[in-house]
Amino acid sequence: MGPLRASHSACAAAAVFARGAAVPGLSVVALLLLLVPPVAAADPVTSLRLGDPSFPDAAPPSYVRSDTALDFSISDPSGTGIRNTTYRVDGGAWVNYTAAGSFTLASAGEGPHLVEWHSEDNAGNVEAVKNADLFVDDTPPETTIGPTQAPFTAQTRFTLSATDAASGVARMEYRVDGGAWTPYADGFSLPPGEHTVTYNSTDRVSNSERVQAFRVTIEGSAAPSVLPLVVVSVASPVVLLAFLSLWSENLRLALSAPFVALWARLREEDIMANERRWMLRGYLAANPGANFAAIRADLDMAVGTLAYHLYVLETEGILRSWKDGRYRRYAPAGHRVADEKPRLADRLTDVELILLEKIRESPAVSQRELAKEMGVSQPAIHYHLSKMATMGVVRMERRGLRAVYSTTCDPSRLRADRSAADGRT
Repeated sequence: MGPLRASHSACAAAAVFARGAAVPGLSVVALLLLLVPPVAAADPVTSLRLGDPSFPDAAPPSYVRSDTALDFSISDPSGTGIRNTTYRVDGGAWVNYTAAGSFTLASAGEGPHLVEWHSEDNAGNVEAVKNADLFVDDTPPETTIGPTQAPFTAQTRFTLSATDAASGVARMEYRVDGGAWTPYADGFSLPPGEHTVTYNSTDRVSNSERVQAFRVTIEGSAAPSVLPLVVVSVASPVVLLAFLSLWSENLRLALSAPFVALWARLREEDIMANERRWMLRGYLAANPGANFAAIRADLDMAVGTLAYHLYVLETEGILRSWKDGRYRRYAPAGHRVADEKPRLADRLTDVELILLEKIRESPAVSQRELAKEMGVSQPAIHYHLSKMATMGVVRMERRGLRAVYSTTCDPSRLRADRSAADGRT
């Protein structure tokens, strides 16, 4: 029954009271019912609740993950009970929340979404539709470390930088050599030696980046030099000789030569005190002309570590490098390979020379045919052909699904060059 005006209620009450003499007791009850003012209708009040993980931003949208549980908080001012609560996502079909319960936006996908809802009570009062802007963020941040270019010293400050396109970065952390995780706040330095820095970031809805690793070699101060001891032990004679050398150019040169030689020897010993540099120089003495990728694979060094040690050794004149096509090759300084560009014949193995001869004899031959004829696995043939194609001594053509090979040089000339270099006739 809708609200009644006060005058109508009074009239009705008077009429009932007039008839009350015929029905004893009725007039009092009716009068009380009619004089009580009706209760105004009150709609339900429904609020969206975000589960964990979530980031309810003050400025829309709020951020959730695709697995974040969503539900509603519902109040019933009328006291008649809630008949149902319904919701929909991005203007889709209405869903009965009262029957289905909490939900997620997993099927909606990553990105922005609009959630709408309302409730109805048992008295038929229907709440106005409400809505909220949500953003599904399932992508973790990306973190970089710097600097990454050697050389590194104990004074080098390493910094982390993270970006996140949605909810934003909540925290960055790192650890050194498997130690405790440390929240990143500012740049950090490392002591001399080999180190592995692992790091990652997490965003505001708990998307954690896969742990990244950075291997680095920190060069410290040179080992304590014996030079001060030498200076102290000969201080008295040197002072006298230095005084006398003021009047003699020849004496000055004679005095300086031993110290220059001693300093050069100590400098090289300091440089070669690093175990990896000894290993690197020994490897290149046995494999002159090896390229960066081959050295790294054989010695199992990190890219940054190997690049730094090669830089130090080449700067100090212990190694030399040269450009060879798309490769840079390394050898000990003074080695003939480093002093003159290797001949093509010297860069080919015996197997590769035989392959060239087979290809020369049978133009347009395939890998499978070469492997069968030589009794070598097809992957091995593929490796050698790829290497020779890079060097430019073979050419590959594709004829339909079939790859065929031909030579660009005379293998007999290459073999003669190698024989002449080896002193054979």
